[in-house]
Amino acid sequence: MPFSDSLDFSTVLATIVHDIKNSLSLLNQSIESMAMDPEQTHKTRRELARLYYESSRINGTLVQLLAIFRSDQKMFGVNITHAFIADLLTDLFDRYRWLAQQQGIDILIEVDEDLTWHCDTELIQLLLGDIIVNSIRYCKKTIKIVAYNADNTLEIKINDDGDGYPDDIIDLAKLDKPSLSMLSQNRSGLGLYFAKLIARAHKNHSLCGSVILKNNGPLGGSEFILRLP
Repeated sequence: MPFSDSLDFSTVLATIVHDIKNSLSLLNQSIESMAMDPEQTHKTRRELARLYYESSRINGTLVQLLAIFRSDQKMFGVNITHAFIADLLTDLFDRYRWLAQQQGIDILIEVDEDLTWHCDTELIQLLLGDIIVNSIRYCKKTIKIVAYNADNTLEIKINDDGDGYPDDIIDLAKLDKPSLSMLSQNRSGLGLYFAKLIARAHKNHSLCGSVILKNNGPLGGSEFILRLP
């Protein structure tokens, strides 16, 4: 049955996604609480961490699908605010610290406490969170996040010591604009499309944000670079 003219499908979709996200948040809180029980074995904690990871991936995918739908309907926008980048990265660290600890992974952050930028903090956290979750899965021991002002461009780099990105994802990342061809490359393509969509939505006059993927970064593995004008 088609939607009536008075029913905004994007609003319905956003409501459904928001409701599922709330349920996933409660689920993750329960998982974390269970894992903190001193009677839990190391094996059980590792299994709970895997469930936490999968739940986080579902949450990220829902947000990405909603953003892509809104972009297709010409309704995607950003809410630009003046943000302290150190606070933004600290919030991200706190969100994924438990998952990283359960996997025996160190997350290092290097950023000037006074660094500020105009950006949509919610969207940037969603973008970076997706990269961090994947790095936690594929790295060996260490993830390093670095942010700095490079000639009036904010650069945020996420490096890990894993095996790097597949060649097809590196090739897709070289496309200037988000392309629907990215969506055929499993979830990695969806995440890349989402990242480029958010980056390019950040504009300053004729300049817009960009995403770069590299291998053989400072830690020997993958390097994700977000640049915002």
